[in-house]
Amino acid sequence: MLVENQAEKRAKPRRRVAKAAKITFGDFVFVRDCALRDVSATGARITVTAAHEVPDEFHLIFSSDRMMRKVLVVWRRGQEIGVEFDGELRNLMQDPDPRLRQFRFI
Repeated sequence: MLVENQAEKRAKPRRRVAKAAKITFGDFVFVRDCALRDVSATGARITVTAAHEVPDEFHLIFSSDRMMRKVLVVWRRGQEIGVEFDGELRNLMQDPDPRLRQFRFI
């Protein structure tokens, strides 16, 4: 007899990762270190200290790829935050926005 996995309700499957990332908000002034734990085509799960202080909308920087994406928080559990991607992936090395220069060599 087959039993469906009731816990997995996502539209796209996530793959497990362990990568450094950064959260930035407040017009790119505030920056927090975080860890990327799972990622899919539509969202991610991150771990961050004092997750309750992170706003419901922010930019997530993928440090190893030098890429950034706007995200929306969809759930919070302790130090973990589930986010949904909102907007296009931005290449920090090519983006002309001068506020993003600080993230090119992180």
